[in-house]
Amino acid sequence: MNEDRHIRASRRAVLAGLSASAGALLSQPAAIPAFANSNPRRADVRASPWASSMHSRIRLVEAGLADADGLHVAIVEIGLDPGFKTYWRTPGDSGIPPVFAFDDSRNATDIKVHFPAPVRFEDGAGGHSIGYRGPTVELPVTFRAAKAGAPVTLAMKMDYAVCEKICVPATGSVELVVHPAKAVSQRAAKLMSEHVPRQLPLGAAGPLSVLRIARSAKAEHFLVEAALPGAGSADLFVEAASPWMFDAKRDDLAPGERTVFSVLAIERDKTPDCRGVEITVTLVSENRAVETTTWLDAALLQP
Repeated sequence: MNEDRHIRASRRAVLAGLSASAGALLSQPAAIPAFANSNPRRADVRASPWASSMHSRIRLVEAGLADADGLHVAIVEIGLDPGFKTYWRTPGDSGIPPVFAFDDSRNATDIKVHFPAPVRFEDGAGGHSIGYRGPTVELPVTFRAAKAGAPVTLAMKMDYAVCEKICVPATGSVELVVHPAKAVSQRAAKLMSEHVPRQLPLGAAGPLSVLRIARSAKAEHFLVEAALPGAGSADLFVEAASPWMFDAKRDDLAPGERTVFSVLAIERDKTPDCRGVEITVTLVSENRAVETTTWLDAALLQP
C-alpha cells in the first residue's frame, strides 16, 4: 500500500509539470460556439492523411464554417488499437495530458482545442486516470482565417499517450488545407453541442449545474454541491494551475435533495500568502456535461 502511494505521488509530480506545459498551449477551457447553421446532408470529405504512432493514429478532418464571423471547425480524430485508451487535458494519477502545437499553420489564428466530457478508469496501481476509450476519439478544433478569403492550412503536432495496462507515449504531425467554407457538418455540430461541456456560471439554474462550493469537515477537502437530473450516475473533475491537483468523490450519504461531491486537494500551493486558486469544475451526468470556472478560497481547505 505504501509503495502504491509512493508511485502515485511520483506520477502526480510528473503530471503537474506536464499539465503546466499543456496549459501554456491550451490556456483556459475554450468557450463553445453555437452551431445553428449545421448541414445534415454534408459528409466530412476532406481529411489529412493518418499519422501513425504507438497503438494509435491521428488525423485532421475538415468540418466547415461555424458562424458568419468566419469561425472554422476541424476535428482531431484519434484512432486507438483495441483495448487502448487516451487521456484528457487533466489526466489523473497516472496519465499524460495531450500537448498540441500549431506553430506551422498558415493564415490560421485563434486556434482552440475543445475537449468532450471524459470518463474515469482504474490505472492498475490503486489510482485512476481520466480520459477516453477507443476505438475512436474526436476533439473539435476551432480557428479563424487571419486574412479572410486567403487559403488556410492547419498544421498540428500532437504529443499524447495511450494505454492498455501501461502508458505509452505517442506523437504525430498532420496538415490540412481548408477549402472554401461550407456549413458546419452535423457530425461536428453534434460533437460540440452534445459532448463538449456547456459553460455555466456557479449557481446557474438548470437540471445539471454546479450550485456552490462549501467547507468540509475534513482538512484539505472542500464540498461541491450540484444539481443533477434524476438519480443517475455522475462524476466531477476539478482542475487548477500547477501545483494544484484534486480528486473528487460523490458523497452518496450527504443529506438533502442535492448531490454533494467531496474534493481532496492532493497537491496545493502551501505558501503563507496563498489566498486560493481559480478552479474549473466539470460535472458529467449520463450523456450531458457542464463546466464552471470559479474561485476556491484557501480558507475552505481548513476544517
